[in-house]
Amino acid sequence: MTQQLVMQAPFRTVAAKRPGKGLIHHSDRGSQYCAHVYQKFLRQFGMQDST
Repeated sequence: MTQQLVMQAPFRTVAAKRPGKGLIHHSDRGSQYCAHVYQKFLRQFGMQDST
């Protein structure tokens, strides 16, 4: 699973649903989800990971 593929789901959610700040994103903690660019993406939209 590529990092790009992993980022598509939350990006589509943000685009379609516009969730409020503080949304908690749960993942399986694979390397793609731990990547700096993915963590930056979550912070950019006010999300936090579940760890």
